[in-house]
Amino acid sequence: MTKPRLPSLKAFAKQEDPFAELEALKKRLLSCSSESRYLEWKSYPPVGPSVNVRLKYRAVKAAISFANTEGGFIIFGVASDGRWVGLTKEELSHVDPSKITELINGCISPEFPYLNYAPITHRGKRFSVLHIPASPLMPHVTTKEIITRLPDSRPEVILARYAVYYRSGGKSSLASPDQHQRIVAKRTDFLRAELLRRIREVPVAVPRLTGSQMEEESGVTYARLTDDPKAPAIRLTRDLTQASGVFLHEQLSDGLFEEINNVLEANSLLSAGRSVFLLGEPVYYRIYAERQHIKESEQLALLARTAFTTIYGPNLFWFLLMPAELTASIIIDSLRQLKAPYVNTLIRLATLLGTEISDWLWGLIDELWKHHTQKPNYYWSFKKIRNRRGNWDGRLRALGATGRSTVEILSESGSVTIQEAMQDPRLTARWLSQVCMKVFQGERKWRTPARVLDVLAYGSKIEDRSSEILQQIKKFGDVKLALKDST
Repeated sequence: MTKPRLPSLKAFAKQEDPFAELEALKKRLLSCSSESRYLEWKSYPPVGPSVNVRLKYRAVKAAISFANTEGGFIIFGVASDGRWVGLTKEELSHVDPSKITELINGCISPEFPYLNYAPITHRGKRFSVLHIPASPLMPHVTTKEIITRLPDSRPEVILARYAVYYRSGGKSSLASPDQHQRIVAKRTDFLRAELLRRIREVPVAVPRLTGSQMEEESGVTYARLTDDPKAPAIRLTRDLTQASGVFLHEQLSDGLFEEINNVLEANSLLSAGRSVFLLGEPVYYRIYAERQHIKESEQLALLARTAFTTIYGPNLFWFLLMPAELTASIIIDSLRQLKAPYVNTLIRLATLLGTEISDWLWGLIDELWKHHTQKPNYYWSFKKIRNRRGNWDGRLRALGATGRSTVEILSESGSVTIQEAMQDPRLTARWLSQVCMKVFQGERKWRTPARVLDVLAYGSKIEDRSSEILQQIKKFGDVKLALKDST
């Protein structure tokens, strides 16, 4: 009878708690002849009175790289040549998992969600093993710079600040562009799974009918949600014996948007202050579907700049909440690269902000292209918008549409006229969230309806901010555009 095969170290590293199979894990660790993508050896733990700065932060760097890759193990008490020399009883007594966690989390953003730790023995010697799982909050970015200087030698950077470390082979190194892209892709997958709405089934019971619209019985209030007198009243209950159907309730994870804020904070560290959104179009649309949860000015500005430069998506909600000076700054910055289709976002915003800002932007664009015979498409589109005669609603002007034009929504009818959508901006905002969810789920055909519904939901409110934004734009003085390949 053949013995069952031990799981690979990779399989152990990916487990939530590999120490649940401690003996099997110990056998696997003992079988390893060298350090690897999932294994690091250290002679001493990173805490205790005899540990120097170099040993301490090299262990920290290894832990960060495992969390940013696929997880892994650090064994304390094993020499660099693979000899299991062990730790003294006193050395092991100083090893406190909470202190190790505190040490690592003091060097990164966001912090690790959790680590696993266990002491083991082998041939009468003591060791300790730290398991660092692949983190759902990756990328973890360093917030400290640690430099050591040995006598008669050059300074050595043990830990670089604002860096992403990655595990490759048996080394912990700065992530290359390709490796960083893989980290971002994994983070997107983690976030996509967490962002999906969960459907919770709640039993529903039908209580005693009465002629009144509302009745109180035993402290429970029954309320009708319809004017139809034949419709039964309903009561939400946890008692399955009283249930007559199910009520579908959509619920989001409580920590979801706190996690998104952590990702945006890590993104800010990675980009060293630049407004670069790393999660891609689907997650941007998912955030926009729940846009009311984003309130910090820096995050609003990051997402608004993303819509202006990399994702041609809905964006007006950010400009309703941002300070006027930030909005003006984004408008001015976007003038440096008038590139289709993102320039259409700028033209649409300027049109919604009213005549003065629209005239100002047109003056800049016309001056840039008036002597060129081959003008870009956006030049003619903007000119057509400005030449519309009559007292047009700013939203219709920005869309180049009429009230009889239609826009697709998720309903039985399949579409509504723009005039209908303009009548109830709150309802239109709900339609906008629904189509943004469809884009997140991979149905890219809903991107155009999302941009249209965005204008119809928030366009009239944007115009209310025109004077304060214009005042901020004027502070930038005389703005000149450089000619770009913008066709």
